[in-house]
Amino acid sequence: MKVVGVDEAGKGPVIGPMLLCAVKCDFKEKDLKKKPPSLKNINVKDSKKTSFKERKSIARQIKQRSIKIVSLRIDPPHIDELRKIMNMNEIMVNSYLRILEKVEFDKAILDAADVNSDRFGERIKEKLGNNKEIISKHKADEKFPIVSAASILAKVKRDKKINQLEKNFDIEIGTGYPHDKKTRNFLRNYFEGNGSFPIFVRRSWNTTKKVKKAVQQTNIYDFD
Repeated sequence: MKVVGVDEAGKGPVIGPMLLCAVKCDFKEKDLKKKPPSLKNINVKDSKKTSFKERKSIARQIKQRSIKIVSLRIDPPHIDELRKIMNMNEIMVNSYLRILEKVEFDKAILDAADVNSDRFGERIKEKLGNNKEIISKHKADEKFPIVSAASILAKVKRDKKINQLEKNFDIEIGTGYPHDKKTRNFLRNYFEGNGSFPIFVRRSWNTTKKVKKAVQQTNIYDFD
């Protein structure tokens, strides 16, 4: 039985791309909460619970032993354009759909990107238009090793992109998440110095709108 696990990294950040990864493996057992034979000796864990160095090492092993791996990157300008015509839930459904269309499988396990996991799975299944089994669960990356593997690959790809941005700009931008003080400081300092945000920032996010408004209001009271 061919099973594919899918997860994303970077749905919520204000900086950087969103990455989705699908990992396909053969399962001999019906219990999908067990590791497939090809990943048996790999310490697959939820990506949030591993360090960057550990994730890179695990990712290399996953790539060597999986039947197929598919990834999808959606950069901030594309996300901003999509948000003009659809909400984030619809973007996630379409993104998961695009990656599943690239893989032949018997069952797919998804880390649900909707508050209603059943609804998320049903939307995917409806758009796929076939009889393949779709399992959609919250925290699937903690419950199913094959989704943990997908989570690790997605996180490693996003981590590399963020590290690359920091090197290119020679400045700390943090994790890219709105709650990160380093990220917020970077946004404010960059906007104050340039009057706009760089291409790798999601301008449709409330965080960027608030930073822009705060800086512009401050400038109203500037004196010569």
